[in-house]
Amino acid sequence: DAGVTDLALYLRQAEDTSSPDDTSAAVDRIVWEQASMTAALNRGQWQAGLSMQLYQNELAGTGVSMRGAATADVTLNQASALDGRLDLGFDDIAWVEALVPQIRNAAGDLQGSILLGGNIDTPALGAELSLTQARAEVPALGLLLEEVDLQLANPDTDRFVIDATLRSGDGILALDSEILRPFQADRNIRLTLEGDRV
Repeated sequence: DAGVTDLALYLRQAEDTSSPDDTSAAVDRIVWEQASMTAALNRGQWQAGLSMQLYQNELAGTGVSMRGAATADVTLNQASALDGRLDLGFDDIAWVEALVPQIRNAAGDLQGSILLGGNIDTPALGAELSLTQARAEVPALGLLLEEVDLQLANPDTDRFVIDATLRSGDGILALDSEILRPFQADRNIRLTLEGDRV
């Protein structure tokens, strides 16, 4: 059973000498002020938990803030069966800029849950993720992405469905995709893109 009040993630990006005028830089250190983790073994069953309250007014001098929460609980029994859940909540995704320096002015709401089942050899995932009213700029490509909405659902253990729409300028792009048997060798992926003025 452990708790910490200062959790750091270090990131490094190779220097890009091809663009000497580019002053952007990847963040070197991200600190989460509140985080706790538990792990226990009881009668042959492992149980682990993680809770993180993410808030930083500024990420390592980038001018980008981070706020949100993540909790996780995972159980592994003697038969190697898995049972777990991860809940995520970010009411603003501006922090993406600190991880991906090519993106500017990112905004949006990210919420979701991921369910873990099955066993060690054949894990099963269930998921519901939603990114709503998101936007981002990609200056290097001259792109402004607006009204980005993405929904990911896992109706059953062998099927993932991803739907997304976005607008860039006068153009609208819609994505409809389905992944069957994602953890098997014979996985199948269907992807449909539809656009108007793109």
